[in-house]
Parts: sequence; C-alpha cells; structure tokens
Amino acid sequence: FRYGDLVGRFDDLVSRARQLPGKEAFLQPRTLEELKEIAALGPVVAIHVDKARCDALILQHGRDDVLHVPLPQLTLQSAERMRNYIRRSLAMSGARAVRPSVQRNLSSMGPSLSTLWTRVVEPVFSALGLTKNKFPLLPRITWCASGPLALLPFHAAGIYDGNRKCKAFVYAVHSYTPSLSALLAAYRQSMTPVPAEQTIFTASQPATPGQAPLPGTVVEVEKVGTWKWKTGS
Repeated sequence: FRYGDLVGRFDDLVSRARQLPGKEAFLQPRTLEELKEIAALGPVVAIHVDKARCDALILQHGRDDVLHVPLPQLTLQSAERMRNYIRRSLAMSGARAVRPSVQRNLSSMGPSLSTLWTRVVEPVFSALGLTKNKFPLLPRITWCASGPLALLPFHAAGIYDGNRKCKAFVYAVHSYTPSLSALLAAYRQSMTPVPAEQTIFTASQPATPGQAPLPGTVVEVEKVGTWKWKTGS
C-alpha cells in the first residue's frame, strides 16, 4: 500500500472506534478542562524546547488559563549541552558501573545544575511566587519536560558554590511525569477507591549483568513485606 492508503485506513479505523459507546474521545487530545484536574496537588510545569524558542506552560489549581513563562535564556543547544554534560558526569563517576575506578575522572555537574537553575527553574519559581519561607509546608511541583531536558534532574538544579547558594529542593517537593495524559490517568486512578482485598506485588533485582550490585533492593522488599504484615493490608 502507498502511504496515503495507510493513512486513510488508519483514519477510518479511528473514526469507527469513536462510534463505540464510551470511546467518543479515542485518540483525541485532552482538553484544558481535563488537564486542570492534575493541578489539584500542585503546579504542573510543561517545558517546551525548540530551536525557535523555549517556554514553560504551567497548570495551577484554581486558575482557568495556562500560565505562560518565556525562557529566553534557554536554547535547544544549551539544553543539549546540559544533557550531554550530565550524562558524561554520571558515566565518569562510575554510577551503576562495574569498575568504580573511573571516579578519578569525575567532572562536577555544578555548571549544568547552575545553568538549569538560572535558565529554567528560577524563572518558573519566580512566576509561581515560590520562596523559601513563604509556605509552612513545601508545595509540590510536577515537571513534564521534553526533548533534551526530559531526563534532567530539576530537583537538583541550583547554585552550590559562592555566596548565592540556591537549591531547587529547598523551594518545593519535585515530581516528574512523561506526559500530562499519563499524569491525568494516574491521578484519576488514585481517586478510585482501592478494594480491601487488593494486594501488592514486589520484586527486587539486586544483581544485573554488567551493572553494579544493588543489595539494598532485597532489604526494601523485606521492609514492604513487614509493613504489609503489620498493617494487615
């Protein structure tokens, strides 16, 4: 088949699927009204990175519109540099490596974490009015980053040397989501009552071929089992 034929067949199947009861929104993008549900636990920040410009779009509880925060200091190239630098630093530190001797070549992640703070996290915090002493309890903020920022540690962003020390984890509790739709599905599921007979399956993998051992995973599973037995759940 030609590409056009396949596209036509796909569109036809999607159209037929949407005619089924309860499937009217099949493969439809989420509406703003739906997405606003996920801001119930705290602001949700989607970071858009493109060669043309970079922006943050923030969903907040009780706010009808989306807060737009331009990120003029962030570029696609700088985002890629941060990602590559942090990857190299982790590799050179021996994280999850079999031979920790490479630690002697460890490069500090400080410059990248500082750049992440000044170009992304600080502008977002400023727009949200987050300060160290403003709230008795730290607010929760959920990051949804794309492209080269997808795997960066926003919670660790900050300036760790000099007189002006700032750390993102001092301002908020940080969570991550791969997409807003995934977060919405998880939130709705969390609102569903859990049956009393529901159980928990746990597994540990303390030894992975080619990686450093993780003996703590065995203890973690044992602790979960002990907690479950004590609570009788």
